[in-house]
Amino acid sequence: VFHMMKSQDVKPNIVICTTLIKGFSEGKKFHKAMQIYNEIQARKELSMNTVAYNALLNCCVKCNSFDKMNKIFEEIVENKNTPGAAQPDLITYSTIMKGLCHNNQMEEALELYEEIKQKQMELDEVFYNSLLDGLRWRKDEENLLKVYRE
Repeated sequence: VFHMMKSQDVKPNIVICTTLIKGFSEGKKFHKAMQIYNEIQARKELSMNTVAYNALLNCCVKCNSFDKMNKIFEEIVENKNTPGAAQPDLITYSTIMKGLCHNNQMEEALELYEEIKQKQMELDEVFYNSLLDGLRWRKDEENLLKVYRE
């Protein structure tokens, strides 16, 4: 894709790259989305922002690439104190929650929930629905009721 853009004198920017990642995500073309990500990482003039990372994380979840989702999330968290680095937002955390629950990583999902509560981040329906749905599928009534009451 980048070669085609270059041959047509189009300079890729992060908005174009994010749009490509989203398109590949919709088509469940994980490897194509990862090619875009790898190309961004290889170019000094481009850097991942929060929206691009969220699109990539969503692609990981849609394509059941949970190991890669966890690695990318770790990358975001490790670099968040770097000036100009992408910052995890509610969409980031909601996407990770959805992925953890889909992959039956409920202990990690509950840990993430507690971590976010400590940050006093305001959570939305998407986040809670993912967590409650995961707990329901696991038949974890105790934690389901605990989260519901909070």
